[in-house]
Amino acid sequence: MRWFGLWRFLGWLMVAAAVCASLFPVSTLPEVNISDKAGHLATYGLLTLWFCGVYPRRAALAVGIALLAMGVTLEGLQAFTESRTPEAADLLANAAGILIGLVLARAGLDRWCAMVESLLGANH
Repeated sequence: MRWFGLWRFLGWLMVAAAVCASLFPVSTLPEVNISDKAGHLATYGLLTLWFCGVYPRRAALAVGIALLAMGVTLEGLQAFTESRTPEAADLLANAAGILIGLVLARAGLDRWCAMVESLLGANH
């Protein structure tokens, strides 16, 4: 992969955005017209698929475990904020998103980086 550093950087930027979205007061975040649980599912599914595309296929389980640990940690940290409360349903939505991301990766979408680079002519 030619642009590994860029893909990894963008992935970690998305992780930072997820951390901010999980811990900042809701009033400081842009309004999004989707359900909270759908947001959790989509965020963790996207992060899983993203990192499964960046790292070798053998790292997929580690990606899933790391993202699940991140979700558990962020939910726990919400207990120490004034405007957030941890919810088990959020953890379930995170886990469902991770599982969907892993299934999609296993189905072949983990090659998205290589496909994008090929389309953009980066492999030459």
